[in-house]
Amino acid sequence: MTTDIRRWLGRSAVTLVLAGGLLGAVAPAGSASTEGDYGPFTCKQGYVWREAYTGDVVCVTPDIRDQSARENRLGPSRKQPGGGAYGPDTCRAGYVWREAAPWDVVCVPPASRDQARADNAAAVSRLASTG
Repeated sequence: MTTDIRRWLGRSAVTLVLAGGLLGAVAPAGSASTEGDYGPFTCKQGYVWREAYTGDVVCVTPDIRDQSARENRLGPSRKQPGGGAYGPDTCRAGYVWREAAPWDVVCVPPASRDQARADNAAAVSRLASTG
């Protein structure tokens, strides 16, 4: 269990670094930029905010945003009844935390977690203001 917690904390730290890079990649408030209607987090054409959690402005395809909304609705049914090794957020067998952010413990299939990681890694390249 300790190893699993360390692994999760390590991934969480990576997510924070990615978020810091994303925030650092956009122009500071009040500076000239090519920001769109939604400020520095305006997505390139064809992308929308993921909205996996409140404040999630990672740009993804509309299908992925719809998938995230479905996962949010289904998440509670994918938790282990009565909790488990990770407390009340323990997922049933076959599901893992999405981890779109360190606090995102919605239970999803492993492929969805991989998708969230890939989308986080591509976040800066999908912003309208970064080219």
